[in-house]
Formats: sequence, structure tokens, C-alpha cells
Amino acid sequence: MTPSARLRWLAGSCERHFKWCWGAWALAFWGWLLSDGLGQRHLPVWLTLGLGGGALAAQAGVLAALGRKAAGVGGIGFMSVRARNGWILGAAAPSVLGCVVTWCFIWYAAQTRNADMPAHLYWTGFLFGVSLPFAVLLGGRWLRTHCGWPGWSLWAVASVALLPFWQLLLYALESAGSAQWRSTLGWGGAVVVFCVGLLWTLWVVETQTQRREESQRAGAAAGASQEQSACSFKITVTLALIAGFAGADRWYARRWGLGLAKMLAIAGSVWLSVRLKSPWPALLYATAAGWWLADLWLLTSGRYVAGGRRRVLASLSPEQARRSAVSPLEAMDHSAVRAPGHVASPFDLNAWYYGAHNQKLKQSLGALCGYSLLFLCILTVLSNLTGCQQIYELPAGGGKPFVPQKVQVIKQVIRKKFVVNPFSSILFNPPPIDQVRLQLEALTQHVYQAGQGEGQGAGFAGGTGLGMVRFIRLRYADGDWDQDMELNSDLNMLIWYAANTGHRTAPKPEVLSIAQLRTFPVGKSPPLVYLTGQRNLPLSPLEIETLRDYLLEKRGMLFADNGGSSGWHSQFFSLMNQVLPRVGPRPVPMDHPIHAGLVSIPIVAPHGGSTAYGWMIDGRLAAYYHPGDIGDAWADGHSGVSRGIWEASYRLGGNVMLYAHAEYSKWLQTQRKK
Repeated sequence: MTPSARLRWLAGSCERHFKWCWGAWALAFWGWLLSDGLGQRHLPVWLTLGLGGGALAAQAGVLAALGRKAAGVGGIGFMSVRARNGWILGAAAPSVLGCVVTWCFIWYAAQTRNADMPAHLYWTGFLFGVSLPFAVLLGGRWLRTHCGWPGWSLWAVASVALLPFWQLLLYALESAGSAQWRSTLGWGGAVVVFCVGLLWTLWVVETQTQRREESQRAGAAAGASQEQSACSFKITVTLALIAGFAGADRWYARRWGLGLAKMLAIAGSVWLSVRLKSPWPALLYATAAGWWLADLWLLTSGRYVAGGRRRVLASLSPEQARRSAVSPLEAMDHSAVRAPGHVASPFDLNAWYYGAHNQKLKQSLGALCGYSLLFLCILTVLSNLTGCQQIYELPAGGGKPFVPQKVQVIKQVIRKKFVVNPFSSILFNPPPIDQVRLQLEALTQHVYQAGQGEGQGAGFAGGTGLGMVRFIRLRYADGDWDQDMELNSDLNMLIWYAANTGHRTAPKPEVLSIAQLRTFPVGKSPPLVYLTGQRNLPLSPLEIETLRDYLLEKRGMLFADNGGSSGWHSQFFSLMNQVLPRVGPRPVPMDHPIHAGLVSIPIVAPHGGSTAYGWMIDGRLAAYYHPGDIGDAWADGHSGVSRGIWEASYRLGGNVMLYAHAEYSKWLQTQRKK
């Protein structure tokens, strides 16, 4: 049996035994929920025993009543489709409600990290959320046959399944430490959810409008043919507006070559942006806008050609369009029937706010604007509710805030010497004379582990099981903020830190704009950000305010590196006067913990002198300035400096990273005690 045949056989078995499969799923869900409430109690009692116990009792009562009802009529198969559908939905409603509420709680806990729950609980909750709609889809044929479900209902369930599946993938990427992929999937998933919701909104509006017109107008046959043509035009317009940049409208119109050309153009714009290191949304948006304007002009002028060289027109046949000078959008002027009186329903084209002209176009634009506004409001509320924009968490553990060093141990090597007079006639065993030689050995085992506080393994007492150390570089406009990035300077520093501390680190460094620091909530912000350059350092007043809020309110630390000019030195000090006007710079002494293990400050080139400066706030370094291009020493090849310089540069960078994370962990522990 081939794999595809096995899948078909499995799907057929699930459909034939849908009732038993659904019962097994409900039993597994309630068993997991109640076992946690009665045993480990990671979930709140109101969810496990309150909602869980109540819903389970309600489901048992509905099933008992259904059994009595079915027995009274000779079996469930003799019940009417409407009655059977109502009873089955009533029996399944408690399980569905319990699963939805539990999934929402797990999702909220995963986003806020306020609940101290193990990782397996998150995985189980997300998997149950994904399995619920898929369990319904597996029994789609049974539900359509025995319960009279319409065909669109299964498409609605599939659309709903996108949300838990999307969140499951986001959690998986977060657990794997792929922050950049998680961010990409987050934005991409939001766009997909928006598009799917918009399609459903337009479909509902169009369906309800058709029903109203069909109930009002005469001449059903002629009207039906025109309506079918209008639907084709509207679908094409919708696809061109939403996903026209990817060729969705051309694929629908059976113009395969143009659809493929659109997809290649978008892919080429992304590739070119990556090669040129330009902000990729600008080029992508320009390409998408060009396709969008071209399709809109073709549709409004009646020149949009589908497969078979036939034009896509609104409410007009091709012959009528050739004889008429009226454009397709003007054909959408009036509704089929003029209703008397004042009409306020948005599903009626005679509504007073649609006016007397272009009623269908106004209805579509109104639905688009209304849905977009609603989606934006929901997204804003969820972002403010959960703080789910971006989060930064420390790896859990403990240790001392010092990067371990190799320990030199003196070992005694004893060799025996015998001093004998070769001319003596007396034989005896002479006593040995110990020759002691001192030998130095480098031990690779650390005498302590790096971190802060008490915990199991190397890490921080204020961290979590999913936390990791990340290296974040700040991007700013009109400057060479990406200096040495192509030589893997940030990546090399991150690898050195992971190898010498044992902390869990991100697989790759990250780049954030200064404005993106606002997306991190208090208590979930990066402990350290890196800033470098050698030309201009122009920051807007909003970016200066963002940096000030990051250093003061979010307890972050700024690691600045002069990448190659005295001008950047003066610009940075001027910038810090604006960011922290009440705090002045002071030299950081060599006995400071941030200089542990160093004899002097490693300088690749003294662009800003040879003294490191710091800005102290409440006894901690809020900003550290290195004057001598330390990023060059991290880069591949180390810019030709000596081994002692680049090894000391790595150690200084590791000290700064560990110091920032240790101070942040102390502050988190203090906040939790309040």
C-alpha cells in the first residue's frame, strides 16, 4: 500500500468512526485537564476543576438526554437532520468550549511568561488546540451527510485552524531559539490571517447582498446570468487587491505565465534587497504597488484579459461590453431593485449611506475599511494585553558574574637520583635525592560557573527555561551601523561567549532599530545592545527618548564602540548628553568587574583615545564606551592585530555581556520580591 493510499484509508477510517474518534479526543483532553487539577496543579483550579468539571458534567448530561431521546424514536438515525445536528452540537459544545478556553489561557501564559509552567504543558495545550479543528475536518463527510453541514462550514473550520497552527509554529521556533525566523513567521502569519478574514468578510457581504437582491428582483434567469458575471469580476478585483503582487488574480484568471512572472518579480525584489543590503520592505512594496496599479487600471478600463483572450467585465457580457462605452465599474452603479423608504442594512445596496452611484463599489470598500479597522483594533488590544510584541528572557541557572579563566596549576614532578662512588669497594643502596621540577599545566575545567544567583547549571537566577543570551546590534539611519558585520564580528563574539560561559545563546546575532526597543515590555527587554560606527550618528528626538527610556525604565545597558574616527567619539558623547543629561561620563577603572581578567584595555586603534568611559546610574553601568574599535578584533582575521589584543577584546566583550545580564537578573529578582 502506497503512502497516499494509507492516508486515504486513515481518513476514511476516521470518517467512518468519527463518533469514536471524537470521543477518544474528548476523553484525552478531559483526562489531561483533570489530571493536572488533581495532581501537579500547574494550571489554575478555576480552569481545571471549575470549568473542566462543570463542562464535563454538562456534557455527560447532554449525552444522557441524547441517549433517551434516541431510544424514544428508535435510534439516532431516525431523528431528523435538524434535531440530530442540534443534539450533537450540544454534546460537543462543552468539549469545544473547554478546549478553546484552555488554549487561550496557555497562549496568554506563553506570551506573558507570567505563569511558571513547564514546557511540556505549553506543548500539550497548543497541540490540543491544533487537534480540535483537525478532528472536526476528519469527520467532514460524516457531518455533511448526517448533520446537514453546508460545504462552506468545513472551509470555515479550516480557516479557524490556521490560528492555533500558526501559534504552535511560533512557539516551536521560540523554543528552538530561532528569533529571526519567529519574527518573520509572526508577521507573515498575521498577513495570512488578515487576508483569510478579509476574504470571509467579502464573501459574507456578497452572499447576503445576493440573497436580498434575489428576493426583490424579477426576472431571475436574466438577473442570475448577470450576477454570475459580476461575481467573477468581484473575485478578480478582490484577489488583485489582496494578493495580486503574488499573481493570485492571474492564477484565478488562468493566465499562468503572468502569474508566474509576478511571483518571480517579488522573489527577485527580495533577493536584490538582500544583496544590496537595503531595507527590503521598500523595494518589495514598490514592486507590489506597481502590479496593483497596473491591475487596477486594467480592471477599471475593461482591458483585463483572462484565459481564452476574454475580458473580465462587471455585470456585462463581452458582446455588451464591446457595444457599450460604459466602463465596467460604471456598470456597478445601481442595485437591481430600488427599495422604497429608508434602508440602513449594509447588505442592501439601497442603503442611504451608499448614495445613488457606485453602490456596489462603495459596499466593497466599506467592507474592506471596516474589516481593516476592526483587525487593527483587535491586534492593538492583544498587543497591549499580552505585551507580545517582542520579549527577551535570560537563561535560567546560577553562578558568579565572572567569565571563567584557565587556571594555571603547579605540579610537582619528582625524579630520583642516586649518587654512588664508582671507586668504592663497598656495595650499598644509596638513598635517593629528590629532584623537584615545577611544571605548569592549563586546566580546561572551570573552578566556577558564570552567571548570577543560585540555580542549576550556568545561567541567571532571574531567567527562565526558554531564555537565551542574544547579541543585538542597533541600526540607525545615515551611518555605517553595520561595520564588520560582513566579517562575522557579532557572531564570533556570541560564539566565544557561549564557549566560555556555558550559557544558552541564540544561534545568530540580531539587528534591531532603535525604535524597536519600544516593543519590548518592562522586565522582558534586552539587558544589552551594541552600537558602533565611524561616520555620522544622527538620531531623531523620538529615538533619543527611546534610548533614555530603555536605559532608565527598562534597566538596559548600551555598549558603544568607536569604529574609526574622532568625529564619532564627539558625536557619541554629545548624544549621551541628550540621552542622560543629568549623568556625566567617567573613566571606568581597571579594577571594575567589567575589566576582570584584563591588564589593560585592548585597543585596536586609538580613535577616541585609550580610556574607557561609563555612565553610572544607581550604582550600575548604564552605558560603556570603548574608544578603540573592539569590533575589528572580533571580526574574521582580527584586522591583523596581535593574539594578545584580540583575545583580550573577546574577554572584554564577554565581561560586558555577562555584567549587563547579571545586573539585569538582580533587578528582576528585586522586582519579583516586591
